Amino acid sequence: RTCCVHIPSMLPATFSDVEVSSPVQCSAVLSLGLLYAGSGHRMMTELMVAEIGRKPSDRVLHDRESYSLAAGFALGCICLGQ
Repeated sequence: RTCCVHIPSMLPATFSDVEVSSPVQCSAVLSLGLLYAGSGHRMMTELMVAEIGRKPSDRVLHDRESYSLAAGFALGCICLGQ
């Protein structure tokens, strides 16, 4: 749950004004991948695929490439061995 608080796409719309720094977002996405490593968890797999291709929001995410890379690594960890 703690990792999900730092990923804006997993927050309800009422929390849209919460600002989370880019390195924290990248770390949260990667930690979810490590948490679900090797499980093939469908919801997390779909979330990571969506995060890789997500367009930057109006709030500028300065490190968009690093966020997509972290989501890709997380996706690889989740699907590892499946």
